[in-house]
Amino acid sequence: MEAVQKAIEYLHAGNRGVNLIGKKIGSDGMKLLASEFANEDTSIKGPLCLFLTDNSIGDEGCAALASAMQSAHCTVQILHLLLNGIGDEGCAALASAMQLPHCALDALILERNKIGADGCVALAAALQSPHCPLTHLDLSSNEFGTEGCAALAAALQSPHCTLDTLLLGDCWICDEGCLALAPALESPHCPLTTLDLSRNNLGGEASTALASALQSPHCSLASLYLTRNSVWDDGCASIATALQSPHCKLEKLSLDDNRIGEEGRVALATALQSPHCTLTALELGKNVRDDKGYESLMTALQSPHCKLVQLSLPYSKLGVKACVALANALTFPHNKVAVLKLHDVEMDDRACGQLAAALLNEHCNLAVLDLCGNRITGLCGLLLVRCLVENKSLHYIDLSHNKEFPTALKARIYTLVQLSREGIVDISRKLVPELPN
Repeated sequence: MEAVQKAIEYLHAGNRGVNLIGKKIGSDGMKLLASEFANEDTSIKGPLCLFLTDNSIGDEGCAALASAMQSAHCTVQILHLLLNGIGDEGCAALASAMQLPHCALDALILERNKIGADGCVALAAALQSPHCPLTHLDLSSNEFGTEGCAALAAALQSPHCTLDTLLLGDCWICDEGCLALAPALESPHCPLTTLDLSRNNLGGEASTALASALQSPHCSLASLYLTRNSVWDDGCASIATALQSPHCKLEKLSLDDNRIGEEGRVALATALQSPHCTLTALELGKNVRDDKGYESLMTALQSPHCKLVQLSLPYSKLGVKACVALANALTFPHNKVAVLKLHDVEMDDRACGQLAAALLNEHCNLAVLDLCGNRITGLCGLLLVRCLVENKSLHYIDLSHNKEFPTALKARIYTLVQLSREGIVDISRKLVPELPN
């Protein structure tokens, strides 16, 4: 209870945030803390942020917290309850509190809490209340499946729903659940701008349904995360078609680890060159590990219509032609790429030399370059570090886990880094000492 008592004193001192992560306060500790929030004589005022991750508060502790939140004196605004085993009962208690007129809750994180369909249905009902102000809901790693998805879909179509971020990674949704959820994104009342459906075994049907939703004039999605699903080439092609729609507003798309190959990459390359495509960030790493289709993708960066600022391709296999196309694209006046993540892409000195030459071009806008885990030797590493000195836009290069650099080259690289006070190079502490203050 000592941690709880200190937290209460901290709040009485006028602070608005409590960090009790991993303190194992249990249901009794939660009850004690909650009693302070409901006390009308307390000096705890103003919006509160509670970080209660991994405390084993269970459904009883959650019920006590929810009861306190029903008081007009409780102003919890951000609530982190990750890994607390609150279950469906705890979820239902929170849902009741969220429907009261004085509820101030803006963000609710319920990841890994053993919440099933019943708990999800209760939350979905709360989201449809005219009094519920919630804008951020994280239900990741809870097994509520299709039934829970259908309930959330109904909530998203309510004119009272204010949710703009919904995180449903690893929720056993599968295609059937996504088919229930996707049509809700086309509702004129749906406020969602960010949706995470990672690790849900979504396949072609789900991808097609999402692609259809993205082309609706009512769909507001700006960020879509589909990491570690089974989108494959066909699903990727459907999404790429949607990106070319004048109604699609997507700015960030994550397709890491989806078995996407040449066909999917070429489809995305075509989409990036469309004047209607609004994508500024693309994550396409850890897919089919061959070099097919990457040349088309890099060539697309040369298009005056391509708006990409961030491109992430970790654990891919870039061939020489793709690296040459990338280097060329970085020198185009209308190129916008500022963040490039290419760790573990089998890049060697030959490709690295092309890239280094591009970095010295006056039109190159690159600010962050991740080349961790490649086949780059000291000489090419030296060329890249020189770019930190001569390219004013470049601020960070990661060369860690490449080939061991000879001692003489380490010294020369360190000297260059010292010269570039605005640049930082990460070659691991073993190779380059930390910069002096």
